[in-house]
Amino acid sequence: MPLILSVIQGPSMSGTVVVSPERSPRTVGRSPMADVYIPDEWLGDVHFAVYFDGARAVLRDLGSPNGTYVNGTGVTECALSHGDQVAAGQTFFSVEVQPEVQAAPVDDGEITPDELLAAFRNGPRERVRWALRDEDHHLYAVVDAALAPDLLVTINRAGETFCAFDETRDPEDLGETAPMLVSLSMESDLVADVVEETWGHGAAVYLVSEHPFHEVYAHLVSLVEYGDDGGVRGTSFHKPDVLYEHLARCSTDEARDFFGPITAFLAESENPDELLRFQRSESGVEVQSFPLGD
Repeated sequence: MPLILSVIQGPSMSGTVVVSPERSPRTVGRSPMADVYIPDEWLGDVHFAVYFDGARAVLRDLGSPNGTYVNGTGVTECALSHGDQVAAGQTFFSVEVQPEVQAAPVDDGEITPDELLAAFRNGPRERVRWALRDEDHHLYAVVDAALAPDLLVTINRAGETFCAFDETRDPEDLGETAPMLVSLSMESDLVADVVEETWGHGAAVYLVSEHPFHEVYAHLVSLVEYGDDGGVRGTSFHKPDVLYEHLARCSTDEARDFFGPITAFLAESENPDELLRFQRSESGVEVQSFPLGD
């Protein structure tokens, strides 16, 4: 079972922080860079992190301007127990811990700040999430559901806007290619889910745009190749390697038509420890590389 922090007082009465051993640590703040966004102007951008391994829970203040308090005491790092109260900014959380007793590890000492921050910042997937959430505009993903079929249930449950490019496709028989556009709200857990399931498998490309979902979808549909049966034959954007190959050949005019309402495309390179960001330039397409490994 996870650790749960529930908002009991503050500007947002609907905030919940859920931390499981598989998705630990989780960060809280008033910025989209945080895993859980709380609209509290007294919070830091990324105010604190919570680590949970199934038996022990630890809260770590991440250099916040106004501090983090557990049961009324200011802390930099503190173990959390069931029933504790956490205060950050003007927001108060109650703590519910339901450890998996049978999975409790041998206690080999306290978690150090360096270990916690390393787990938070150094994993490639964590760095991908930070890079995506650092973008200024709406974030979308084109996910090839044929390569990540387990995501379909998660996407359905997330409540985000999504639409397949071939709506006639049987969910039980996705074939070789089944691209779909998914909206990714910065405060949604779906960002982490999509990155976790697709990164390193070439199953997703990310898009940044100032425009709403329906305009981005309409533009991308115009780039899809359909067969005589109405099914998707292919696209120039639904897989990282397909995207690279297309953009490498784009002239300035072709790049303008291809990008349309899209500000940038982001995708893994052939090396999954590298994130590539593509945007239009005077010569066609500019590529920026962001290393994700140590």
